[in-house]
Amino acid sequence: MKRIHRESVLEILEERAPRALRLGELAAHLGIPKSKTEQLAHLLDRLAEKGKVREMPGRRYRFESKAPERRAFGTYTSETRGRDGGLPAPRLTGRLMMSPRGFGFIPGSDGGPDIFIPHTHLGAALHGDLVEVEVYPSEKGREGSVRVIRERRPKRITGSIRFFGGRPLFEPDDLRLRSPLEIEGKIPPNVGPDTALVAEITRFPQHRDDDAAVTILEVLGTQGLTEIETKKIEIRENIVEEFPESVLAEAARLGTSVSPAEKRDRLDLRDLEFVTIDPPDARDCDDALYIERISGSECRLVVAIADVAHYVEEGGAMDAEALERGNSIYLPTRAIPMLPPSLSSGLASLMPRKDRLAIVVDLRLNRRGVVRDATIHEAVIRTRAKLTYEGVARALGLSKEGPIERGANVRRPMLELMHELAQTLRQRRLKRGALDFDLPEAKIVFDESGVEPIDVVRSRRDPGVREAYRIVEEMMLITNETVAKIVKDRGLPSIFRVHGTPDRSKLEVFSRLAGSLGYELAVEDAENPKKLSQFLRAIEGEEMAPTLRYLLLRSMQQASYQTSPDVGHFGLATRDYLHFTAPIRRYSDLTVHRIIKAMVRRERLDEAVLLPRLELISAETSRLERRAMVVERDIVDLYRVIIMRERTGEVFEGRISGIEHYGLYVECDEPFVDLFVPVETLGEEQFEVDALGIRLSAPRSGRTFTLGDRVRVELREASIRDRKLRGVLAPPERESERSEGRKSASHRKRSERRISDGKSPPRRRQEAPTRESRVGAERRGATRPRRSSPKR
Repeated sequence: MKRIHRESVLEILEERAPRALRLGELAAHLGIPKSKTEQLAHLLDRLAEKGKVREMPGRRYRFESKAPERRAFGTYTSETRGRDGGLPAPRLTGRLMMSPRGFGFIPGSDGGPDIFIPHTHLGAALHGDLVEVEVYPSEKGREGSVRVIRERRPKRITGSIRFFGGRPLFEPDDLRLRSPLEIEGKIPPNVGPDTALVAEITRFPQHRDDDAAVTILEVLGTQGLTEIETKKIEIRENIVEEFPESVLAEAARLGTSVSPAEKRDRLDLRDLEFVTIDPPDARDCDDALYIERISGSECRLVVAIADVAHYVEEGGAMDAEALERGNSIYLPTRAIPMLPPSLSSGLASLMPRKDRLAIVVDLRLNRRGVVRDATIHEAVIRTRAKLTYEGVARALGLSKEGPIERGANVRRPMLELMHELAQTLRQRRLKRGALDFDLPEAKIVFDESGVEPIDVVRSRRDPGVREAYRIVEEMMLITNETVAKIVKDRGLPSIFRVHGTPDRSKLEVFSRLAGSLGYELAVEDAENPKKLSQFLRAIEGEEMAPTLRYLLLRSMQQASYQTSPDVGHFGLATRDYLHFTAPIRRYSDLTVHRIIKAMVRRERLDEAVLLPRLELISAETSRLERRAMVVERDIVDLYRVIIMRERTGEVFEGRISGIEHYGLYVECDEPFVDLFVPVETLGEEQFEVDALGIRLSAPRSGRTFTLGDRVRVELREASIRDRKLRGVLAPPERESERSEGRKSASHRKRSERRISDGKSPPRRRQEAPTRESRVGAERRGATRPRRSSPKR
């Protein structure tokens, strides 16, 4: 789908000046379909605000020959000062995150909501710039105005060349950047509109109406190829897979085994039957578990976490690179680790039957799941077995589909005790008000070669496997919470994981929305974690439960890292929480480990020196976590489009999962994809969205679409460029078609039986490796929805 360029709009308006053109007339001149008229109107509004066009009555627009007065870079008029003309507003610094619709925001790293930046207050800033903003209260939360650009965004971008009036310009792939951009220097030969290019920004804007310029660096390849599109996403987000030579050399000097000297002065726990529980293909095993019953009313849980801080020297090459990455990123075909593989999958990973260094949290819990005693040690351990979630589920009798694992079967009594404790801990969490959204996530399925994607399904479809994940999840949650309390009680500077109370205005909307769908929830109850958790449990199994859970999740704040625990964690209904259990793949956890090791060794921590660095790490790791989420989501969406482009014309059943004034979003049953249905495909009549955004109605005919409605959609377009699937509503299935469908299903089953009998070669399916969340309740209650499932 082509982008609307302001140069083309201004060129047509200037040719017809001083005559004004109606919106529809201008769209016709540009060859723009009805589906993009609102996008054109938005662009015209922006041009009008900049003084380049004038809006006339009747949605008419005229070229404005007089250019607006420009402001110099870094200077601002009185309009950007305090709104009452008084004292300057408070300032915050953060990375500017732009929306393709032209506005921006700064993540609320201070514990408050995100700061909305109107496009008129962006100045010369671009997406990704580090900016200082003045903050003002507003009806919807907080608004801001960019005052200073502290640091420019990465210069490398991808895009293609487009011609405007015979003049070549660079069109970025990232819709959050200003477009198009001037080209300085030579253009490579034989470059066409389908050629993907890498460019470098050589000139940044100096004021609001200024444009950037680029130099073409290299030809990336042909647009639309999976490898090229994946690379474009990585470049867009400044992801570099290869480690610098200095980092690899530093990792290589560590060796491949733990030396006797390194084991000295550590608590020797090699006699304990530690096990790891991970996905089958996991290599970065950073936690191991051991449990035993001490008495009829008490058990001992020992959680061992890889001692990554022992190997990654603060201030060294590996440390700097780890902070630059922030966390590991997990793609459908591979992982991009935070640390070099020789460490993350080798020396630090808690592999079976190998001596490994660990930080151990030794817990004593009573039968109600209350921690009675907790100690932390630097230890040496040796795990006995590498178990999988599927194998654990099978051993516990929770599933009949998983593989039979000898290591899990012989340890069934220990696993049963873990399961018992996990159920107790989970019930205790939910009772105090922890939220459990349990939203499905996508898993890409590949052919037997592991190269071609052939399907996308819901992850953890087997309830027994989900329960196995919860066992480890609960162990990690209680460990993180216990360590947070120890750190806070001792007054140590640290990084905490916080999740603020949702904005009341958003909860008011959700309360009204739930009521309109037939589910009562008072705003006061929505502000109370315990009552909100009760509401989620009450709707469990209801037809509208998935829709309500998703809408509630949209009302939540984003979880983040901060140096103070005062905000608490709303999603987990706990005052104190931090991330400690994944130092191989999260820099925040590595930082906490360094503080814990200093505490264990009784070393003095200089808070005056440490706190500013912790604040920097908190802000950066929060930003990089969001980046990882975007990359993982976009690449899964890319695979979804690749899978579906061979299925254009097919009809799929699903449920309306989102409503906008420009169309409907439908979540299909199978495969697990979202289709967008543009409003203009619904018919000639005018449709309107209700105040709550849950119904799209035509006032004349009364035709209405509501969130949660079952519909059938025909796929019409699978767009690689914007990773979107578009379709049209299909008529309801007739009884004769249902009969044919049943016959087809019966035929497929007979075919599958013939295949299993060896009458034709089976086509094996291989599921993509994914990170399944070990702190799923924490993440689901604290972050926006994801399309990949990290084990974090």
